[in-house]
Amino acid sequence: MYTFGIELAKTLYTAGGSGLFNFLNLLSVLAWFVLMRRFIRRRATQQITAAAPAA
Repeated sequence: MYTFGIELAKTLYTAGGSGLFNFLNLLSVLAWFVLMRRFIRRRATQQITAAAPAA
């Protein structure tokens, strides 16, 4: 699947569809930022609850 994505990106870029290629890159970067933000928040929440003393 990873190889398919690379080949698709190369095809779009070399076919002159650089506008579409740039748009797909923008979407992938935004998705990466959203996922990293969720991951970091989840880790921070887990660390806070793990450090809290049991009642």
